[in-house]
Amino acid sequence: MTSSNPQSGSVFQGMFSDAVNTVENFQSQAGKAIQDFLSGASEDVHTPVIAAQQANLSFQLFMQVRNKVVSAYQSIMGMQL
Repeated sequence: MTSSNPQSGSVFQGMFSDAVNTVENFQSQAGKAIQDFLSGASEDVHTPVIAAQQANLSFQLFMQVRNKVVSAYQSIMGMQL
């Protein structure tokens, strides 16, 4: 067997970190849009609703991808060599 590429782990870690940061960014943008609406700084109701939906969808997508990665890992670990 060949040894695994040490950079592949750092590539995956970077992709995972970027995904988490993106989800967190959408969450913070939604929170700011909602806070602006509630404080009266913005009268546009569409912006906080769209931001909240975008944050929700990005989180759901992240969780689905995470579930697939965990499932693939479990399948690989369960293989007989």
